[in-house]
Order: sequence, then structure tokens, then C-alpha cells
Amino acid sequence: MGRKKKSRNKKNSSLRVRFSTLGIARRCYHLGELEKTLAHCKVLLRKKPGNFEALTLAYAAAYHSEQDKLAFEYFKKIIRIDPHYFCKDGASLTEACSLLSPKLISKAAFQVNETCEQATRSITPEAQLIAAALLLKAGKFRDAIKRAREALSADINNIDALFVLAGARLANGEADKAIPLYRRILKLDPYHAISWLALAGGYLLLADYAAAEEANCRALEINPNFKEALEFRDCMHAEFDISG
Repeated sequence: MGRKKKSRNKKNSSLRVRFSTLGIARRCYHLGELEKTLAHCKVLLRKKPGNFEALTLAYAAAYHSEQDKLAFEYFKKIIRIDPHYFCKDGASLTEACSLLSPKLISKAAFQVNETCEQATRSITPEAQLIAAALLLKAGKFRDAIKRAREALSADINNIDALFVLAGARLANGEADKAIPLYRRILKLDPYHAISWLALAGGYLLLADYAAAEEANCRALEINPNFKEALEFRDCMHAEFDISG
């Protein structure tokens, strides 16, 4: 009896360690400690490669720490287990698209756009958003605008579709059309820091330096460590002698 009890305790102890490690990984991720998140997830995945939550956490941590190659490896493992996982979240779809290499982006953009052209009625808004994101990354701005507008036809307040459409407008030299779209996003989500930064870029293209500075300041109020916004501020100050 004593030996069996010891074995059971050992098993329970092993489970507690495993769940505790996953819990720590979750906590590290929510605290923004991405390297620690990855370290704990790797420990779990060595013991259980198919642990789905560990895979999704590891993917998110790798993506947001700009380890694109590693993130893409986790991405592939996730869709092997659940092919529809990323279809549940437009933002994740856009992120996943950004992990593709330039060569793959161009190829995927062409294929997805052709599919949309040939079967418009059966294409879901999520698929239209994937196409728009890929086309934007591939530099096909007019096609990206078309697909993003199709995605918005199902939900005019889809922030991800609005963001892709605004980005395509801005990249296509249509800052005057992009700015109202970013304003629309920020009305829906005032804490969308990357839209404040993009809005600053739009104002800069229109030579409205005061508005650009103000928009960028809003991005930094939301996230004082926003690297791109800090770089934008420094460039503005250096180029136009704007005091802090």
C-alpha cells in the first residue's frame, strides 16, 4: 500500500509541476516577459510536443518578440492540430501573414487574390482579410484596398479590416483617405497605439507636423516604450527641430 501511495503522489507531483509551469508561462506572457514565456513553453513542449496551449503561447511570445522564424514554426504546428485556429481571429490572421517571407507573400497573395476573383460569393470575410493583408505586404495596394473593402462589407467596424484598408491607402499615396480610416479605428478603440502612430505618419505626409506630433504623443502615452513611436519622435525632432 505504501509503495502505491508513493507512486500516486509522484504522479500528482508531476502534474502539479506541469500545470504550474503552464501557469507561470501564462503569467509571464501577460506581464510582457516574452523570453521567459518562451523558456517555460519550451520546457513543456519538450515533455509534451502537442500541448496546444503551450504552442499558442509560444507562438504569440515569439511573434511579439519579433522572432519570426521561430513564430512561423509554432504557427505550422498549431495549424496541423487545428487548421481553423487562426480563422477565429482576424488579428491573428494578419499576424500570421506577416511571418511569410517576401517571396512566399507574393506567391500567396497572387493565389489568394485569384481565388477571391473566381469565387467572390463563397469567400468569407476572414479570407478576404487574409488576402488584403497578403496583398498589402506584397505591395499590391489597389488589390489590397479592394479585398479589405470586401471584408468590411460584412462588418463595417472590423478594426483589423479597417487597419489593413488604411495601411493600403497610406501606402498607395492616399494619406487624405487613410487619415479618416485611422480616426474611425481610434473612435472604436482609443488605445490602438499602432493606429495613432500610423495616423502620425499620414499627417506627416500631408506636412501637418503639429498633428503628426500630437498623434505620435498619443501613441507614446499609451505605450511609453513603443519603439517605432520613439524613433518617429526622434526623427521629427531632428528633421523639423520640434522641441520635446
